[in-house]
Amino acid sequence: MDFKRIDGVAPAGRVKGIGSEQSRRNRDQHHQDEEQPEEQAEHQELHDLVSLASLNAVEELVQTRIVRVEQKSEEEAEKHPHFDRTV
Repeated sequence: MDFKRIDGVAPAGRVKGIGSEQSRRNRDQHHQDEEQPEEQAEHQELHDLVSLASLNAVEELVQTRIVRVEQKSEEEAEKHPHFDRTV
C-alpha cells in the first residue's frame, strides 16, 4: 500500500513531538511562574504606577479650564485658548 503526503498534515510522529514539546514548555513556564512571585508583584506594581501616572497626565490635559473675567477685560479673555463665555 502506497501512502501519499497530504499538504498541511504532518506525519503522526511529528505531531506527537510538537505536543510533548509544548507540554514541556508549559511545565517549565509554570515552574518559573511559581519561583518568581516577588518579581511579578514588583512588575505589576510598576505597571500600575505607570498607568496611574498616565491617567493623571491625561486628566490634567483634558480638564476644563475656565477663565473668569470682568466685563472690562472680556475682549482680552476671548483671546485666551481656554476662554468660556458660560461663566
